[in-house]
Amino acid sequence: SDWQGSYCDNRGGLTKATGTGYWDLIVDRNGTYEIELRRWSEESGKTLVESFDGTSQRGARPVAKAQLLINGIDQTIDTQPKDKVAKFTVKLKAGKTKLTANLLDKNGQMLCGAMYVKVTKK
Repeated sequence: SDWQGSYCDNRGGLTKATGTGYWDLIVDRNGTYEIELRRWSEESGKTLVESFDGTSQRGARPVAKAQLLINGIDQTIDTQPKDKVAKFTVKLKAGKTKLTANLLDKNGQMLCGAMYVKVTKK
């Protein structure tokens, strides 16, 4: 499904790094799922804290935590500056739900949403 929330479908929206939102999701079947949250596309190889171009501060954010909200689950994990992804493993029930993925600072304050999410059945 498409992202629902702040407009971030272009370079300007991504580098501004303040967008928040969620995805409407249909869980096909009960099971354990791995959910990966990223700031940048997997192919970019960029870390959660890195800037858009890797040389300026444009789009750099002090990400220190990642939060996943889905199907009544609210989990937050610590991240490190070298991390490219935050991974969660959760048990989900089949049906419609909402997936929200937030990136937070060291105090747990919202910075932006994770713009790239990958859900894999285990």
